[in-house]
Formats: sequence, C-alpha cells, structure tokens
Amino acid sequence: MIKNDETIARKIWDIELSILSGFDSFCAQNDIRYFVDYGTLLGAVRHQGFIPWDDDIDISMLRSDYEKMQHLAMQEFTGDIFFQSTYTDSQVMQVTKIRDRRTTAIEYPELDGSFCQGIFIDIFPMDDAVDDIHFTDQMKEIERECLLSAVNPRFLLEQIETGYQTVMPFDMLSEMMRSGPRAAFRQFELFALDHAGTSENIGWISNELRGGSARRKREWYTDVVYLPFEDMMVPAPIGYEEVLKVQYGPDWR
Repeated sequence: MIKNDETIARKIWDIELSILSGFDSFCAQNDIRYFVDYGTLLGAVRHQGFIPWDDDIDISMLRSDYEKMQHLAMQEFTGDIFFQSTYTDSQVMQVTKIRDRRTTAIEYPELDGSFCQGIFIDIFPMDDAVDDIHFTDQMKEIERECLLSAVNPRFLLEQIETGYQTVMPFDMLSEMMRSGPRAAFRQFELFALDHAGTSENIGWISNELRGGSARRKREWYTDVVYLPFEDMMVPAPIGYEEVLKVQYGPDWR
C-alpha cells in the first residue's frame, strides 16, 4: 500500500499505466483476451482509476489465453520491460508479472539481486475450479500435489510421511520432484490446460487451495465490457458486478 505521498503514488501509477498500455497493445496484436481484476477492477468501477491507497495493477486471464500470452510474452518483453515468470527468473511464480527493470519495488527483501524487483503489473491465471460435475475435488487435489512438487516438495513429503494418501501415484510425484521446480511447475500448468474450459466455476489456484475463496462463475468472463481507468479504457469481465460481490462482499460499492 502507498504511504501518504501523492507524488510518489503518481509516479508509480504512471509507470504501471505505461506497462499496462504496452501489454494492452501486445494482447490486441495477438488476439489475447485479458480482464482487469481484483483491486484494479474495483478501482475502475468505483473510482474510474486507481483506488487511492492501491499500489499495483491486477489482470486475470483464462488459462488458454494465459498460455498463449506466456509463450509470446517471453519473446516480446525481454528488455527494460521484462516478462517475469517461473521460466524467465529464479523463483517459481504462481502469478506472472511484467516489470520495469529501470525501477525498484521490493516485494521480497529476502531474495538476492538476481531476482528482478522493478515496478510491475500482476497477471493471474484463472483455471477450472471445483463444480462437482466437470471438475471434482479429486482433480483439485491433483493440482495441489503437482503444485507442491514445484513450490514446496519438502512439505508434501512430510505430509506423506505422516500418512497422507496421494491421489497421484507416488512414483510419478517422486519423478516430478526430482525433475526440479520448473519442470514440476510445468506439469501443473499442463494439467490445468488439459482441463481448461469445462467447469462452471473458475478461480486462481492459490484461492482454490484456501477452500475456493472468491471462486467465480465462468459465465461472468464470457465477454468484456470496457470501463474507464485513469486515461485508458480497460476490459472488465461482463459479469463484473458479481465478481466484485464475490471478492469484496455485497457492500463493495
């Protein structure tokens, strides 16, 4: 959150808007759909711009668009404007970012200087979420095991040692853990891609693993509506009012 200095806030926002503008052009050129989401969606609807105390821009994408974006963005944003992901930097990342290398925005002080920490926008992949018909609790558990193999294999092994019965075959999980974080994370992404587009619900994996908090209906993301955000028009999910109600409660306005 930004601390009381309007001049600093405006400089940060201007850099983020510049990143967003470039990303918007990139998506238009490559027929990729994205949505403003979370605090940025709330800001667009309620303030026609940034929430006064907010300090970043949040974007969401359905998995199929996200995969296409990720492949092309790794080739497009390689200079001062840098596409940061599990495959382009030193950490496994459940959210990808586009950062301005010429700036500084320290999120993770424990990481060394090899990890880029410039001012950024966040890009959240939205995957199929539990609806008990097309995407089951068992499939969600497979995603969890794949993800833990990449981001916290020690915790997964400790769970197994204390009696947790894995859904995936143990030898397959062991092979994933031995393959290293990037390869294991790719298996999680491929599973998510393989099951993309079938469920009634969608959500970000970290929210799903916290019990499905802020789970959304796919129908809310079937089309876009453009809303003013500072000096831009940005794409919001067609069901943005329902999205905001789920995310922030019935009194979100």
